[in-house]
Amino acid sequence: MKEFLRTTRQGRWYIYPEVDWLDEYELQSDTLSDIMTKNGRLSVFSVSNHADKQRVAVALAANRENITNMDYAVFDESCLRPLGITVQQTKGETPDEYANKLHYELGDLTVERLALLTKIAYTGKHERIRQKHIKELLSEAARSRQLDENRIKHEKMWKCLPWGARE
Repeated sequence: MKEFLRTTRQGRWYIYPEVDWLDEYELQSDTLSDIMTKNGRLSVFSVSNHADKQRVAVALAANRENITNMDYAVFDESCLRPLGITVQQTKGETPDEYANKLHYELGDLTVERLALLTKIAYTGKHERIRQKHIKELLSEAARSRQLDENRIKHEKMWKCLPWGARE
């Protein structure tokens, strides 16, 4: 069974009882900002174990400007095909070549399918790697050359990692 990982921001995925205009198990529309598409496609990563989840999370964290908590949802691929959502493996754009090989795009996403995909992601597993731990994992990934320092997008992130300052 293939599972997909998508980064999220934890606070957007909670059901708030004090928001009385939401029905049970409904999410606020703010959740959709974590499921932004481009040309009807959504970027996800295939993960089959804890090591893959952690590796992908570190690779995605390395693309950020700052070291922060890394939140993500993991959901089952088998839920997608009955909805008409296509799955295509494509090369990822992280500084970790291994993680890039785990990249997929979910396609043929209409507004209706995206709303259903959001519900699927909501019912999946939500996990968080705390800022302190993600910093340790990023440092180890930089030291071990798991990350390609030339593919770090943000100068601020690059300087946080143990390979030194750019010239």
